[in-house]
Amino acid sequence: MLSRRLRRCLDNVVGDVLYDIGTDHAYLPIAAVKEGRVKKAYAVDNKQGPLEAASRHIREAGVASSVETRLASGLDGLPDDVDTVVIAGIGGGRIKSMLEAADGMNVRRFVLQPSTHPERVRGIVNVTSLKIVDEDAVADKSGTHIIIVIEEGAQRLDEKERLFGPVLLKERPDAYYKKLIGELDFLNALLERIPEGKAKAIRKKREYLKEVLHEWN
Repeated sequence: MLSRRLRRCLDNVVGDVLYDIGTDHAYLPIAAVKEGRVKKAYAVDNKQGPLEAASRHIREAGVASSVETRLASGLDGLPDDVDTVVIAGIGGGRIKSMLEAADGMNVRRFVLQPSTHPERVRGIVNVTSLKIVDEDAVADKSGTHIIIVIEEGAQRLDEKERLFGPVLLKERPDAYYKKLIGELDFLNALLERIPEGKAKAIRKKREYLKEVLHEWN
């Protein structure tokens, strides 16, 4: 069974072919094929150990003819037939680097679930021909996860949108509001223990966050 965050990622998959980077146990590509969401999927990881586990799960699920494993780093060697790329559970900085290389690639959609720093992922639209078409905040037992859906297009985000998400700021899901309250508490505690010289950017983010929370109340 997929976790809530992976289920939400799967809900955003379009087209016939899925490319799942950092596939781990290959749960997402297996579900995508078994549920008829795609005709073909690639389970991709840059480590042999997880890929061997993925291969075993694929065989056990009976989808070996439709799910292909690949030992690769990021988008290196991306096949031409891919419609949707999913990158879930990887840090925002690494995802940003992958997307910089993806500019101009023939991919219909990127479904991204950064484990850290979603603002770095969002910032990619300011320097590439990509745009954010959807966002969501999904809460499960491991925390609240941000999902960002990006497609080809043009978009420029201001600083508040980059930090907190243009779609999330409009739709205001309850799970995201609770996450932001927790983030404000974290920033307040952080500012009490770091040197003044390192506090400027954090203080600025806190002010933006206070504005967002004030607007929601």
